Amino acid sequence: PILEASQMPERPNFYVHCPTRTDPSAAPEGCESIMVLFPVANMQQMAEAGFVPGEKGELYRELRAAARKTVLQRFKDAGCGDIEKHIVEETVRDPEVIGE
Repeated sequence: PILEASQMPERPNFYVHCPTRTDPSAAPEGCESIMVLFPVANMQQMAEAGFVPGEKGELYRELRAAARKTVLQRFKDAGCGDIEKHIVEETVRDPEVIGE
């Protein structure tokens, strides 16, 4: 599992789901809804590796930023252009948030 941003592979695997392709009501007309599932270490793996949760949101902060940058670059490399400028709303749920 990916434990920290410095371990980020150049071309990691991740899952992309675009529900508007089969259900146009999943986003406003003319827009898309995209969900990306990016594999990272769970809370137990982080603790076993010596990472200790600090202030809320700190444990995965750098990993979230690196994963986001990587995903956006992969979209660009795949010919999707610079989709970052089209993002209207973004929600990120990492293991720390999911564990609540």
